[in-house]
Amino acid sequence: DEAIALELLKPNFDGDGGTSSSTGVGFVSLRLSVAPTVVFVGELPFAHSGFEGIDESDNAVGNPYLGVEFHPQNSSVFLDVGVRPPVAPENNSALFVGILTDQQRWGAFLPDVMSVKGGVIFRHRAPTGLVTRLRVGPNVWIPTDDGGDAEVVASYSGQVGFEAEQVSVLGGITGQAILTEDDMEISERTTHQAGAIVTFVAGNVRPGIFLQLPLDEDLRDTVDFVFGLNVSIDLP
Repeated sequence: DEAIALELLKPNFDGDGGTSSSTGVGFVSLRLSVAPTVVFVGELPFAHSGFEGIDESDNAVGNPYLGVEFHPQNSSVFLDVGVRPPVAPENNSALFVGILTDQQRWGAFLPDVMSVKGGVIFRHRAPTGLVTRLRVGPNVWIPTDDGGDAEVVASYSGQVGFEAEQVSVLGGITGQAILTEDDMEISERTTHQAGAIVTFVAGNVRPGIFLQLPLDEDLRDTVDFVFGLNVSIDLP
């Protein structure tokens, strides 16, 4: 329930794209138990873009996440709700890297947009170590500069894996669908990605490696895959 974590994501662009090796996205997050069944979750995103042979580069702090999770006792179902206030800068190429890198957290890199999300999560671990996790919920993107219409996006995911005492493996599919655009085909309003993560346990430290693969043709034309490293430290 209580941990601090760092997550680093490195996109591999189709044909390399001339980007520097440091181009990527990161997230620093914090989880704190504030009540017997309530956990505070905070996250600060950042992104960097650079190009080979060019001295100029962009850095950006994205829209932070402030949320809570409600964990009923003795239940495999819990809820999450949160908001991302709009602090991301405009006209910054690093934010574009963030959008291409992490489909499920677009709200972290949209300038002049406040995003609000909620979700229902089911997570079950069998005595054999088999883990199943499902999540579904809405994201609402609210423009803050030009008075445009808000967008409602359905976010959903399903994962299955195995947990042992010192290692866990989890894989699955995540996706989202824009619900408020009537003139879009299904293929245009949805994005999906497959992913897998391996996490190790060493005392109160949990390092992990993961891989994400875009499943939509338009995004695959730009990003081949995303490789990531993360580490979380359980707080005493």
